[in-house]
Amino acid sequence: MRLLLIVLLIIHSGSALAQRATLPAGHDATGAGGTISYSMGQVDYRFTSNGNGSVVQGVQQPYEWLVLAVNEPLGGGFTAALQPNPANDQVTIAIAGTTTLPLSYELRDAQGRLLREGPITSTSISVSLNGLPSAIYLVHVLEDARPLTTFQLIKH
Repeated sequence: MRLLLIVLLIIHSGSALAQRATLPAGHDATGAGGTISYSMGQVDYRFTSNGNGSVVQGVQQPYEWLVLAVNEPLGGGFTAALQPNPANDQVTIAIAGTTTLPLSYELRDAQGRLLREGPITSTSISVSLNGLPSAIYLVHVLEDARPLTTFQLIKH
């Protein structure tokens, strides 16, 4: 009798469904493509990755929108651009339109610390990102220490 009970429990446990947390809401959805069980308020997750990509299951993930590159009109037909963004080793600051050079730039971290600065003496300059960790930075284009525009830069 015990053996029969153990065999039945093993066979039946393969079809059991369970969750690890008490959740405020959830539901099972069924359609032509299959069945999915979802819940809200999960506190646990599983991360799976391989050479083709990665998946995070079980976490409510926020959407964050960042403006990465904008050719911003600064008045008088003056524009500035920062490319590429996101970047790895260096970025280019391009100035177009009517302006009085030289301008200057500042590269600051999220806490506002000045990391790099220099003059903009031509319509296009390169700024090295070597030695900086992957993070979000701010690049300010200045005229006589007055900010003309600011770019948000993502470094990989």
